[in-house]
Amino acid sequence: MAGLCAARVLSQRFGEVLVIDHDELPGEPAFRRGVPQARHAHALLLSGQQRLQAWFPGLGGELLAHGALPFRGAQLRWFQAGGVRLRLRDADHSHPGALCSRPMLEHHVRARVAGLPNVALRHGHVEDVLAGRGARSAAVTVTGVRLAGDERLHADLVVDASGRAARSLRWLERLGLGCVAPPLSAVHVDMGYATRILRRDPGDGRDWRVAIVIGDPPSSAGVAFALEDEQWMVTLAGFHGDHPPTTASGWAEFAATLPDPAIAELIAESEPLSAIVPHRMAASLRRHVERLHQRQLAGGLVLLGDAVASFNPIYGQGISAAALQAEALATALDRCDGLGAGFVRTYNRLAGRAVAAPWRLSVGGDFALPQTTGAKPWGTALTISYLRRTLQTAQHDEVVAQRLVEVTHLLRPPSALLAPAVALRVLRPTPGAPPRLTPGPERAPAPAA
Repeated sequence: MAGLCAARVLSQRFGEVLVIDHDELPGEPAFRRGVPQARHAHALLLSGQQRLQAWFPGLGGELLAHGALPFRGAQLRWFQAGGVRLRLRDADHSHPGALCSRPMLEHHVRARVAGLPNVALRHGHVEDVLAGRGARSAAVTVTGVRLAGDERLHADLVVDASGRAARSLRWLERLGLGCVAPPLSAVHVDMGYATRILRRDPGDGRDWRVAIVIGDPPSSAGVAFALEDEQWMVTLAGFHGDHPPTTASGWAEFAATLPDPAIAELIAESEPLSAIVPHRMAASLRRHVERLHQRQLAGGLVLLGDAVASFNPIYGQGISAAALQAEALATALDRCDGLGAGFVRTYNRLAGRAVAAPWRLSVGGDFALPQTTGAKPWGTALTISYLRRTLQTAQHDEVVAQRLVEVTHLLRPPSALLAPAVALRVLRPTPGAPPRLTPGPERAPAPAA
């Protein structure tokens, strides 16, 4: 999805765009080896929805026409910090969307990209970058890529959207041209999750189509999404070794330990359609591309998507953060005359800003657990305490609930939760629940989506 978003903005600024994928791409929505997380629940935040709709007009209607389910905020059940978040009124606050699987979303976006007259998609395995120093300048420039079989493709700009490994950095280092890898922040959560697809009765009487249940502290979580083809996708997750089992009985028992029974009841009442598929993620990673000086960079190469920041997947930020980075790429291209290190520096600054908010929200939730280790942002303990109070207030206060939606969907920065009109409501004393703004035994989860 990161590469497809990049291809869309590049198509408006270059004569020819080539998308190279390691997988043989399927002709219809399907799970594939190169996207193992596609077998697990995915959320597309409102910020991501807005950008995809702008780049691909009518995409939402196209998804609905092919079986996706219409979705509004009132159809979300969100249990966190000991209670259910207030459901916002459709007329005033919710945003229509389409519920579908990751393969279905990716298939339709890829078809739109492939339909652009100056874009081509092909299968191939990239093994190296082509790079060197200019004849008249000591500046390093990436000039293309080398594929398996020694096929060489030349390009004015290479976008590495290949994932969290960011292999292009290793290839540059091997060439010995003096380029520097960005500083890396890692937050170790030892997360394991397990997903199963269940049959969905078209006449299901539940008043929700998406359920999110997060423990307090967030040592376990579960999400259930209604999808196309009369399916539920249910993902259960646990941290620091407390992973959901992959046996049917153990998986159901893990769901029963969640603090809200909605997902456990769904599992008990629904027919399974798939095996239970596990996945593990040791740590969230962020490459601080914005910290590199221009002389440390190679012109003609940028990182995008998980290569810049790979978040704890429970927060549903990955696709939307990639879309924000693609938008940053478009802005940098429009601001700069060339594609040298100065352009890369401009893009890196914008990309750093794009991932700063989701990173702070994600790792804020991760550090609510004392076992979490790694690069802790300044003020995290206070953020955790204030956020827990915000989550509790959102269970009965519509103004706070709406602002929380805007922040978690990356429509506003986290600082928007500190606006006076919101903070006064969050800090207002309520019987039996005095505000706690100093680190203490209570641990609070970050918003998930």
